[in-house]
Amino acid sequence: VTAELGSAISVTFTNGAATVTKSLTGTGAAQAVTLVAADVTALGQGTINVAASATDVAGNTSTLGNSSFTLDTVAPTVTISAIGGPDSVVSSVAGDAVVTGTAEALRTVTIMSGANTLGTTTADGSGNYSYTLTSNNITTIAQGADSITATQTDAAGNTGTSAAFAINVDTLAPTVTTVTDSTSASVTNQPITFTATFGEAVVGTVGISNFTATNGVVSSVTMIDSTRYTIVVTPNANVAAGNTVALSLVGGSLTDAAGNAITNANLSSLDSQGVDTAAPSAPAFALGSNVSGGATSAEAIQGTGVVTINAELGSAISVAFTN
Repeated sequence: VTAELGSAISVTFTNGAATVTKSLTGTGAAQAVTLVAADVTALGQGTINVAASATDVAGNTSTLGNSSFTLDTVAPTVTISAIGGPDSVVSSVAGDAVVTGTAEALRTVTIMSGANTLGTTTADGSGNYSYTLTSNNITTIAQGADSITATQTDAAGNTGTSAAFAINVDTLAPTVTTVTDSTSASVTNQPITFTATFGEAVVGTVGISNFTATNGVVSSVTMIDSTRYTIVVTPNANVAAGNTVALSLVGGSLTDAAGNAITNANLSSLDSQGVDTAAPSAPAFALGSNVSGGATSAEAIQGTGVVTINAELGSAISVAFTN
């Protein structure tokens, strides 16, 4: 208030039921009139009417000066009602990353992870709001257990913060981490038993349709436990030496417990087994020296051989002589 130097100033604040009066002496310049906590409690929330008068040293009293303001010291109530559905798990499933709650209508709501601001949204006319966590938000929060809060500042500057809402972030689908096989030989023509291990439990029935094999056919898939499966592959016929059998994963409808879909993957980098199911060509024969016209005893046992044979490298050759 501003009043004549030396005048007695009276300022009243009222909400219609309660009145607070402040007295001060005019200086000829503007002076601040402050309320204490007890005054605010007495006046309560809502419209406060203010009247001021000044009485000079001669006893003359001025007309009243009037004004009003809204007293609002109560922070808005902010809640989070759900994140990620009933299980509070944020996954890659559609709709599983939505934050919903209530706040003061038509005002901005800020979604927080600790001290990190994830984003903002606006409460509708009924005070409901929703915010969808982005991929960048997921990176900020990280996988695993965490919590999220929501804050809102009203027109008067009061800030309300929700209770922390506990969540679990799991947006990563299971992958096959290891593949081994039980064949000790470097090359085989027999069925091969592989063991595939997933990084976490698989939800759904893992069967023959979930694996394919190069140079072979998947003949059976057997569950060991929720993360490990044996896959038997029968090599194709007529596969030449130098080729391998390896697995590929077909995700299909398989997921983890959070609902993240398992994707297709080539597993050949984890394990492969050499195969050879092609029969070798018939050995090439040639008669030894001077044998074509009939072999003497000496010629039959000569060091250069009664016959010579050319066959596949490493093959086991059987030569039978009969009369």
